[in-house]
Amino acid sequence: MAVFMLRFTRRPFRAAVAPDLYVAASAHDSALTQLRQAVADGPAILDLTGDAGTGKTLIVLKLLAEFASARMPIYLPNAHYQTTTELHQAILHDLGKPHEGLSTSLLWLAVNDALLESTRTLLVLDDADSMSDEVLADLRRFGNLTVRGESVASIVLVGSTDLSIRLRALPALAPRLGRTIRLELLSEDAAVEYLREQAILAGGSDETFTDEAAAMIAAHAHGVARALNGIAAEAIALALEAGESSVDVEAVLAALPAESAETSQLVDSSASARHPRTVRVPKEKARKRKAA
Repeated sequence: MAVFMLRFTRRPFRAAVAPDLYVAASAHDSALTQLRQAVADGPAILDLTGDAGTGKTLIVLKLLAEFASARMPIYLPNAHYQTTTELHQAILHDLGKPHEGLSTSLLWLAVNDALLESTRTLLVLDDADSMSDEVLADLRRFGNLTVRGESVASIVLVGSTDLSIRLRALPALAPRLGRTIRLELLSEDAAVEYLREQAILAGGSDETFTDEAAAMIAAHAHGVARALNGIAAEAIALALEAGESSVDVEAVLAALPAESAETSQLVDSSASARHPRTVRVPKEKARKRKAA
C-alpha cells in the first residue's frame, strides 16, 4: 500500500510550469474561462493580473494551447522590452523570421507582414510589468493591422495589479484596452482539492496526503499555487525517505520553512494527540537536507 500511494507516473508539484498537470481549481478555471471568452469575442488588448506565484503563466499557456489551431500563437515569457525595436525583434525571432540588421521601420513592416499573413494571432507578453511605457503605448498600433476591416491580433499582457493601473494611465493606449482579468488566490478548500487532483493527474492516489497534511499545506501556502507545489513536493520527498505510506503532518512540518514550522507546533501536537504514532521524519534532518 505504501508503494502505491506514493508512486507517480509523472512528477507532480514541479517548480517549472506544467500545463500537462493543469488542475481546474476554481480561481484558475474562472480566469481561463474569462480569457477564453474575451479572445473568442474578437481582437483586443487584455491584461491578466495576479499575485506572484498564483499561476498566471500556467493559465496563458493553456490559453495558447487551446487556440493554437485558430490563432498563430506567440508567447514571449520575459517581456522586459524597453524599446519597440526589442519587441519587434522578439516577435520575429519567435516566428522564425529574419530580424537582424533591420532598421526600426523595416522591423515593423516585417511584423506587419507576418501577422497579416496569419490573419489571426494571439500574442502573450508575460512579465509585462517590466516593459517601458513607450513599448506598452505602442501596442495600439497592432490594432491597426486589419484584414477585411477586422483586427488580426489579440494581445494578452500578464503582470501585477500595478500593470493594469499603468495601462489605463496611458492616454494613447487606454481606449484600445479590453478586459482586465484578475487571477485570485485559491481558497483553502480549493487548495486542498488542487493537491489531491494534481496527485491523481500525476498517476498517484487521492490518499497521497492525509486530510490534516493537505489542510496544513493549504493553510501555509496562503492560496499561492507556487507555494503549494513547493511544500507538497518537499513533503512527498521526505515521506518517501521515511518510508511512509502517505504524506502526513510530520512530513509537512519538516518541509516547511523553519519559521512556518514553529508556528504550527500546536497543530502538530493536536494531530499527534488524535493519531498517536512515531515521528519518522526528524525536523533536524529535514533542515539539513534543504540547506544542502
